Amino acid sequence: MRILFATWAWATHYFPMVPLARAFDSADHEVLVASQPALADTVLRSGLVPIPAGEDFDLIGEFQGNPWLMADQRTNPRSAPLTWDEAAIRKRRHFIGFFCRIAELMLDDLLRIARRWQPDLLVWDALTFAAPVVAQACGVPHVRMPWGLDILGTQPPDLEERLRPQELLDLYARAGQRPAAHLAPWTIDICPPDLQIANESPRLPMRYVPYNGLGGVLPDWLLEPVRATRRVCVCWGTSTTRFFGPDHYLVPGILEGLADYDAEIVVAATPDQRPLLGDLPANVRVAESLAISALMPSCSAFIHQGGAGTTLTAAHAGVPQLVVPQVFDQRTDAEQLAGTGAGRFVLGQELTPQSVRRELDALLADPGYAKNAVRLRDQLRSLPTPADLVPVLTRFAADPAGFAPETARAAH
Repeated sequence: MRILFATWAWATHYFPMVPLARAFDSADHEVLVASQPALADTVLRSGLVPIPAGEDFDLIGEFQGNPWLMADQRTNPRSAPLTWDEAAIRKRRHFIGFFCRIAELMLDDLLRIARRWQPDLLVWDALTFAAPVVAQACGVPHVRMPWGLDILGTQPPDLEERLRPQELLDLYARAGQRPAAHLAPWTIDICPPDLQIANESPRLPMRYVPYNGLGGVLPDWLLEPVRATRRVCVCWGTSTTRFFGPDHYLVPGILEGLADYDAEIVVAATPDQRPLLGDLPANVRVAESLAISALMPSCSAFIHQGGAGTTLTAAHAGVPQLVVPQVFDQRTDAEQLAGTGAGRFVLGQELTPQSVRRELDALLADPGYAKNAVRLRDQLRSLPTPADLVPVLTRFAADPAGFAPETARAAH
């Protein structure tokens, strides 16, 4: 079969797709990855074949010029999970409408690719709204794939209709279509059930497999015993600082609070982040350009910003987490994780050297966090692997009308 993956040009949205795309490739299916030109090198480094769709988009510039998209969770008080009041509905519509602007740039090329290459299945990132339009217009079976928690999953029909902005309706209209009740008939769910958000999207569970595109060489010290009583990893992902600048790179303040902590502190950093760290305390070492999945097995705790990839990579390893959410879905990731008992979170406005130390003490002192992190790991690893999902998805592609929930459940 021919399998087309489609995503907008942001690496952390593409990375969760890579294990599934490789599984299709290994099963001797033809695989293409359609995205804006800026993602081409990232796709090539993952061992897959890119095809350009649309123009590049100044995402960072647009975010920084948009007051709502720049809203900083650090100024918000702790709150219950999001409820659908009018303000929340407006925010959801605004968010989807913003990404429809990227979809506008991709739509014509994606239509041309689908008509010429004629894929048997289209797998699309949950913010790549050109993809379901193309699938519907060309009659291609398709599934959506969130990059983490499914914050845009289908809601009850009366609410779902109110959540869809005019920009989305206009996008479908350009191809002579109207959106279906579910933008995709199935959603690939890479989260353990206890971590996931409840919604009405029909789901195909799949195990999250860590991949972040980094190719750092494993250092010798990772093969040696931990030089302190325990090891704590600190990582700030890649997106937050790119979007919001160095003021949002809170790692130096965290290291200040842990300067004499009874642990070896390992900071996973990119080359761009390394200069932001400044002088390091004696108990801190830096792992530059190393995949955090290589660090996790030796760690007793993980402190991070709450991105989807970092959260799920720690969950995959069964490591307790301390999250410092700042923007967008990070707050939701932190609250959902705390609800599983596998971690804690502290808002940026509450972040001080003292609060980091206090929260890490609480995380390490209570064995319940480690126990629940292992439970979350076991739940995640019980899900079907990407290779397990390949025959399920090929059955769906071959007969979408006859594909029933029982078929999906049979995969695991």
